[in-house]
Amino acid sequence: MGLLLGFRPQAGPGEWIAAAGLVLAWILAVTVVFAAIGLLASSPEAANGYGFALLFLPYLSSAFVPLGTLPEWLQPIAAAQPVTPLTDAIRSLLMGQDPGAQAGFALLWCVGIVVLGGLVAVWRFPRR
Repeated sequence: MGLLLGFRPQAGPGEWIAAAGLVLAWILAVTVVFAAIGLLASSPEAANGYGFALLFLPYLSSAFVPLGTLPEWLQPIAAAQPVTPLTDAIRSLLMGQDPGAQAGFALLWCVGIVVLGGLVAVWRFPRR
């Protein structure tokens, strides 16, 4: 869709691979969280409702607008959640720029989410 709207990536093969790796890491993290939510919830409907709240994270990040344009009270919240470094790193990589520390922060978030969600799932699965 971005290409149809005029986005022209400047990334080389290495940047494309790195961006795809970040996307895959985020998919794994979200999958583990949803698995843990499914094991914790009392019913499939409840799990769906709990998971639905996580889908709003991109709206509270720099995915759609720069952090500086958000209301002042919302900027710290947007800066301290996992979608902001993830989108900033992917955006930088696709533009052929160095993502700096954002790629590392995004990976740390993904690893932390996978570990925490995995621990919850491993703890809850035998009890279910």
